[in-house]
Amino acid sequence: MLEIVLNGIITALLVQIAYDAKLGRPLALVAYMRRAFGAIIPIFFVSILVGILVGLGALALILPGLWLFAVFSAAIPAVVIEEEGATGAMDRSSALTKEYRWPIVGIVLVMYILVIGFALAGGAVIAMIVDAIGLGGLGYSISAVLLACIVALTSGFIAISSALIYARLREMKEGVGVDELASVFE
Repeated sequence: MLEIVLNGIITALLVQIAYDAKLGRPLALVAYMRRAFGAIIPIFFVSILVGILVGLGALALILPGLWLFAVFSAAIPAVVIEEEGATGAMDRSSALTKEYRWPIVGIVLVMYILVIGFALAGGAVIAMIVDAIGLGGLGYSISAVLLACIVALTSGFIAISSALIYARLREMKEGVGVDELASVFE
């Protein structure tokens, strides 16, 4: 459960970073953290509610879980950008993703295949290096740090994908560009 909430906060931070990077603006990590942690309560509730719904959906033959993930894929960006509460963000995400859920499911599947492939390949390379060097306990510590870096990269990729899905949906449905979305961070 803590992982779900931390992923929500990471997504909130990376949403802001992605917009500023897209616009070529300098990064303002302190401002991003202030805004993300200022929205921690709705992020917490959105993360928990969506996690439970997607988990229950996944138990029902996986496809319903992917569908629900698509429905709520824009919820965290809605919290951060539109300052929605938990249920408002879920409603907003549901409205934004309507008519685009199957393409989002496709994007999510491709994204997770890439993430899993990257994690498996990275883990295999790390294991081979640690076995070749044979540093004992130190080698396992180094591998744990490297694996944590892989998890951070893959989590970041997923969070940025969420931000981009949200931005693209807003652009297609409402004609709102990234520069207008990012202006809320000023």
